[in-house]
Amino acid sequence: MSELLLVSVFVVGLVMIAVTSARAIQSDTRQSNCETELRNLKMAVADFHSDRGSYPTSVAEVVAAGKVEADEVSRWSISDGGGDQPPVYRPDVARCG
Repeated sequence: MSELLLVSVFVVGLVMIAVTSARAIQSDTRQSNCETELRNLKMAVADFHSDRGSYPTSVAEVVAAGKVEADEVSRWSISDGGGDQPPVYRPDVARCG
């Protein structure tokens, strides 16, 4: 009987370690995806600026100009940086925060 209890405790411990590791991997993947999307958005904004001489005021404007696909930057929004300043990038906190 004590062997069964010992094995059960050992298995529960391994399951807890596996769940913790899976959550860490999921979090790392989410962070990596957000960083990639931000990089894509910044490159698209730079391309938009070089073509038009002004910065976009929203992600939709960059998408409409054909500089990036909407699903490639779905976790981000941008707002006017003011004047000829680059826009301010903001993550969707629920997905990237």
